[in-house]
Amino acid sequence: MYRKLGVLALTLIAVMPFLAGCSGLPILNQTPTATPKPLGNGVIGWPFDTKHGQWTIENGYNTPPDHFGSELYSFDFQRSDKPTAGQEVLSPVTGTSVDFGPAYPFNGTTGSCVSIGIGGSANAGYHLLVCHLDLDHPVFGAITRGAHLGFINAVANHLHITLYYLDPGISDTRANDTKRKPIPFSDPWTIGGCNYPANASANQWANGPAPCGPQACLNTASAPTSAIAYAEVARRQEADTACPTPTPAQQMLFLTSSKGMIYGVNGATGQEKWQFDAAGGFAPEVLGQFGTTLVALRVAQGVNNAPFSGTLYGLNVDTGHPQWSVPEVAVYASNANAVVVFGNNGLEAIDPQSGAVNWQVTLPGAPWYGLASGGAVYIISTIDPSQPFAFSAYSLSNGAHLWDVALSSSQSPQADSGYIFTDPANPQTVFATSNDQSGVVYLDAFDASTGNHLWTYSTSTLQPIGVSDNRVVLTSLDVFNPQPTVALDGETGQQVWAFPSNNDASAPLCAFDSFLQVPYAYVPCLDSSGNGALFVLNLSDGSVVWRQKVGIFAGTERGPSGVQAIANGVAYYEACFYDESTPAGAEKCQMAALNANDGSTLWSYNGAYLNVTNSAVIVSQNDGSSMALDLSHGHPVWPTPFAGDGSGIVEATVGN
Repeated sequence: MYRKLGVLALTLIAVMPFLAGCSGLPILNQTPTATPKPLGNGVIGWPFDTKHGQWTIENGYNTPPDHFGSELYSFDFQRSDKPTAGQEVLSPVTGTSVDFGPAYPFNGTTGSCVSIGIGGSANAGYHLLVCHLDLDHPVFGAITRGAHLGFINAVANHLHITLYYLDPGISDTRANDTKRKPIPFSDPWTIGGCNYPANASANQWANGPAPCGPQACLNTASAPTSAIAYAEVARRQEADTACPTPTPAQQMLFLTSSKGMIYGVNGATGQEKWQFDAAGGFAPEVLGQFGTTLVALRVAQGVNNAPFSGTLYGLNVDTGHPQWSVPEVAVYASNANAVVVFGNNGLEAIDPQSGAVNWQVTLPGAPWYGLASGGAVYIISTIDPSQPFAFSAYSLSNGAHLWDVALSSSQSPQADSGYIFTDPANPQTVFATSNDQSGVVYLDAFDASTGNHLWTYSTSTLQPIGVSDNRVVLTSLDVFNPQPTVALDGETGQQVWAFPSNNDASAPLCAFDSFLQVPYAYVPCLDSSGNGALFVLNLSDGSVVWRQKVGIFAGTERGPSGVQAIANGVAYYEACFYDESTPAGAEKCQMAALNANDGSTLWSYNGAYLNVTNSAVIVSQNDGSSMALDLSHGHPVWPTPFAGDGSGIVEATVGN
């Protein structure tokens, strides 16, 4: 039922001529003046994904107060296993749609209505009316069966559909409501292959299941064409109980707490399967799943002078039981074939599934940073505090030494300041940074095969964040005194563009946590009012593609965190409030899912982004617990949040 009860009296007055002398009988319209030409069974599908839960017919044919007149043969659908409100609505037919919008009666509080002219015309002929939609995009014009329409309105809490016919030359408007001829969902107009003939009984077909029988698995062989569509398909797969169930490893999430716990969690339900106490006093560093083994580092301070050091564990992904361990090591690089660590035996490559040592080498000094890329592992190390950092390359397969060079921080290099990065799409060039004690950052570019030095760029205000599409991007070091974002040519080191290009009072102040993905740079900034805004720049020339104000602390927000990930055309943005007086760990965050192509907000949620799976976004809520949100509109999908030991969930790793 999609009409407000406040208009019921007017509706009854309008139909009084039909009621006279017909007490207790169903209200029937006249037959069409022109004989309808059926288009055949199979034209109408279900207005929801039949594999995403269980649906029933709440109200059927001939049901007061509004299943009469032109809508005599209407159905109201509700979901029986989960809340109906917010469920996705799909177009049941291919045709031409008309969004009635605010002008259509009774749709304000209880959502909008969409009329779809079946097979072509938006006016004369057969029409399917779908009501109680919260629309998130325009639906005028051509539309295909199965296309996204919107979501079920929370006040109405059901989905209403009806089929009717208009004679040629009559437009589908409110004024012509009495000229609409109701058509039951029966042969030849079955819905989703289910036949619902009319027999004049009251509330006919109510409480029956929808659909009427088993349905095939959702076909996702064709890639969706939009970010929104992809999110919807992925979300619908989440509860596809009739299709093959993923293995436990495919469903697993691995969550870590700030007190050193690792939890194996069912990604679909949020239920804990196992826990492992790394007992390091700090959040463990999970490196990833390798086959049936989860590799994680028990983080402790003071081991080999490295920031991430302790005992390396290989855990069974299904039970959490340790299968192997390597004590007192620091992790410097990893890929699918090896975890490269530095310990008492020098630099070692550990087989992630067995824990065996693949190879071992002696470094010229103590390592500071490492990266595995393109068949090599690159290590920054220091030999003498008064000498430049050494930059070395080794074969990832056998540990063979490839080359050594010196970085440009020529004297008194600052400890733990090195950073290495490459472009995964073009690993022929490797970039490394070093900082001296005066605060100058040196960025060097080298030929990855030979170690030949290509160029150097120095700065005291910027920090390189990465390279993409031959653009090395540097952003501000100081979130409270941000500087323009700069892009260098990856081949020459020459500056190509800066954003903003001027320093007037209206220019945005851009922060350090930018994100790169061809063809864009996603740069978080503060606008002239001090509010968080995301600027998306063309990597080639720095031009603004789009901007979006994103933030919940208008006027007070400082240092937006920026885009944390981009998956399937959706950019996951995180904004946190903090200033110089905010204690560590006391930041309050909000994340938003944005269309990566135009910046439109799909949904937002109070919490910090952790990771994204094929069916959900994992967030850390502001109370420290974690929750899974559905991809389409950010609603919680776990029955309860996962709190772990109560110290705060700080990392989520997705199983294979």
